[in-house]
Amino acid sequence: MSALMACHGCDLLTQPPLPRRGAAYCPRCGTLLLRSKPNSIERSLALVLASMVLFAVAISFPFLSMKTGGFEQQTNLITGVRLLYLQGMNFLATVVLLTCILFPLLQMVGLLYVLLPFFLKRRVPRSVNMSYLSAEQSVLALFCLFFQQQ
Repeated sequence: MSALMACHGCDLLTQPPLPRRGAAYCPRCGTLLLRSKPNSIERSLALVLASMVLFAVAISFPFLSMKTGGFEQQTNLITGVRLLYLQGMNFLATVVLLTCILFPLLQMVGLLYVLLPFFLKRRVPRSVNMSYLSAEQSVLALFCLFFQQQ
């Protein structure tokens, strides 16, 4: 027996057909109840892995080059943070470190931590705490947990 689903528009309880591709709509008001997206875990995982590769490239390659009197100095994100710290701009160095390096890295690792068990057909670890994930990741994790139970 399929689970009942409540319509967001008219609160009708219905057992919508679960289409392989496409969408299920409420028979009373026509509100979208369910949309099937095949291979969503695989596509999301591929995007996370691609973003990690591009993140490594963005951190390691120089983004600023200054040439003065025959002397050329190149800077990447990590050396930029280090130079800001050495010049006494500790707050700015911390903000750049957190917003440009640490938070994006944590977000990608968190997504990988949530998506990888689904891709490998294993249970999601119970240590997944929604409080430290961003809003987008929380919605994605709840979506994944919902479909794991079915």
